[in-house]
Amino acid sequence: TLFLFIRTTARREELIVPVREALRSVDPAVPLDDIASMEDRLYASVAQPRQWATLLGAFAAAALGLAAVGVFGMLSYMVSTRRREIGVRMAIGAQPRRIVQMVVRSGLAHAVIGSVLGLAAALIGTRALTSVLYDVSPGDPATLGLATLALLVVALFACWLPARPAAAIDPLEAIRHE
Repeated sequence: TLFLFIRTTARREELIVPVREALRSVDPAVPLDDIASMEDRLYASVAQPRQWATLLGAFAAAALGLAAVGVFGMLSYMVSTRRREIGVRMAIGAQPRRIVQMVVRSGLAHAVIGSVLGLAAALIGTRALTSVLYDVSPGDPATLGLATLALLVVALFACWLPARPAAAIDPLEAIRHE
């Protein structure tokens, strides 16, 4: 297979006919059928990895969203089941800040345990990922650290959302309600 590369400032469409004629004058049997710019060739060469990266990025975003919804749901349920306890704590003098800390700490404990288990699973599965990664190793500490940090920040926000209403529980209402 022969390739001819031409560097020019002219548009590709303007050069097709003159280049064909020049090649035909040298050898009429020379095929000239796959004409493309280097930009098009480069774009096509990375199209499949880019599609995989987009797909995996979408799955990662969906997983992060599901994790956030799961943490939020778990803590909202925990706050609703411990409403009386929170009311009693508030009645005997617990500050709203302490209630927020209690709820956030409870949720972040689960998130940290999940992150540790996820890191262990990621390190175990590094061999399967080696062939699909470009310019980064599967066990890259910066990448794993950034992903873990992103998950923990999202978990912190998901913990904080149900913690705010928990700190605003009226103690008398919570005790009377149950």
